[in-house]
Amino acid sequence: MRKSVGLVASIAFVASALMGAPAANAASASDIVSGGSSFAGGIIQACATNFAAANPTAGSVTYTKNASQTGKDNFRLGTYDMGGTDFIYSNTNGDNLPSGAKYVAVTSGPIAIAYNLPISNLKMTPELLAKIYKGSITTWNHAEILAIQVNTVKTALNRLASKTITPAYRTAGSGTSFNFSGYLKSTTSNFTQSSDWSEATGDATPRGNAYSSSSNLKTGINATAGSIGYLDLKDATGLKVALLRNQNGQYYAADAKRSATFLNAQADSAVKANGNVDIDWTKSVNGGYNATLITYAIVNTTGKTVSVKGATVKKFLQYTLATCGPSVSYGLGYTPIQGAIRTKAYAILNTVK
Repeated sequence: MRKSVGLVASIAFVASALMGAPAANAASASDIVSGGSSFAGGIIQACATNFAAANPTAGSVTYTKNASQTGKDNFRLGTYDMGGTDFIYSNTNGDNLPSGAKYVAVTSGPIAIAYNLPISNLKMTPELLAKIYKGSITTWNHAEILAIQVNTVKTALNRLASKTITPAYRTAGSGTSFNFSGYLKSTTSNFTQSSDWSEATGDATPRGNAYSSSSNLKTGINATAGSIGYLDLKDATGLKVALLRNQNGQYYAADAKRSATFLNAQADSAVKANGNVDIDWTKSVNGGYNATLITYAIVNTTGKTVSVKGATVKKFLQYTLATCGPSVSYGLGYTPIQGAIRTKAYAILNTVK
């Protein structure tokens, strides 16, 4: 079986002892090597483990958490049998969707705004976040931050020993950065959508600290008093999470069910023929959490017959959408794919080769 560095969800194909099989880690032609989006790593790895238990004679599925651009690149180059990404190919500068490949929405969830302060119930708005990351707001007791807080939080912010804000962001190629910057662009018109934070902010040396993965960003926030950053809700466990204002004027902490409310309100026309979804982050949805993204599995649909690996990809993703996702997503901080988005995902899975 091929393995990837950092692999945490490897499932060995176990052949029957009655057949005189070799060791339990023997390779199988149906094994799937995949990776990419670190945002979705938690749910995909959990479903890979559950898939192995439910389908002991199926090929194995491994998934390496790294970055969405890595997922796209490695799928395009043939290193991955299935790529995981939070944003689609741009079809420019060599970042091209392979012929016949399509996107299967496999999971979704909220982008949590985590911070390191001895204060709970901190409120944030997209406008404040844009100004913090662009550098026009650099202290926690800035008048615009204080203006939206309740009195107890206001007082606590003014009493901080150090009031300096240290932004945390992802290194280039992050799908979380691509979606978070897209959210800020849509809601504030003060950002550029990009997986490269330098391009997103328009600053060659962005303020704060850069991290290569969601879990590393969490470690950085934990280690840096006064820091604030964006990451998946699963990795935000143990951190304080800000209450983010939605387009309906309501403040909510990142919540997978509120992400479901928001995504289910998207127009059916947002779901495109290739399986990707144009999220309208400006949509006003009562009770919704707007800073939400979708992760896709990039799959092959070229060929006259279903390949051995294609059969495993199809079976695994069907299992994730129909069984694993609905049963474990909310507990892990993710939102299972639903409605028109799931209908399109199933349709594309039927064409996997």
